[in-house]
Amino acid sequence: MACSSIETLVSYLEKTLDAASTQAVASHIDSGCSLCKGTLEWLQMVMQALHTNELKEPPRQTVDRLIRHFKMAKRKPLWQPVRRLVAAALMFDSTQQLEFSDARSVQGNGKQLLYQAESYDIDIRFTPARPPNTTNIMGQVLPHESDFERVTAILIELYQGDSALLSTLTDHLGVFNLRKVPAGLYDFKIQLPDCILAIHAVSVARP
Repeated sequence: MACSSIETLVSYLEKTLDAASTQAVASHIDSGCSLCKGTLEWLQMVMQALHTNELKEPPRQTVDRLIRHFKMAKRKPLWQPVRRLVAAALMFDSTQQLEFSDARSVQGNGKQLLYQAESYDIDIRFTPARPPNTTNIMGQVLPHESDFERVTAILIELYQGDSALLSTLTDHLGVFNLRKVPAGLYDFKIQLPDCILAIHAVSVARP
């Protein structure tokens, strides 16, 4: 099955598809399509926001950008400009109690790491998950100039070796979540418009 449209994925979440279509969408996502899985997670966040009392209408340019991201991912051109691969530097590790100059403050429980690359900070927090020996990862990509449009709906990928095991999209504040990650050593890739930020050899273990 080919990737589903946004309209189909919305109908899937609303449980308005017929049984055959529902099964087809579920099977496609279970097959490991990171694009549809990431889009579905983003749509779930949007639909959850619709049920809160604090919903604010997003700027039109943000909506247009999200739609543009989806269309570009669905139809990749034959030629794409090569983006630079930039390695992020570790600035703070709560397990070592080491903090370097210019690092943003990090608070709360659980393991936390703070990286810097180019004009971005990447704040990553690890908390226990169920089943045992899995971890929830919550992070945020923070632009130094507070221009959050630059970090909205960007692709976050979790690699082990050459294989991308998990992926998700950031929200309008650059926040992302990766849930129930098994213990292991991973690389992060953050797909920004002008470059790819790489975080290498991150150890994920139950905090």
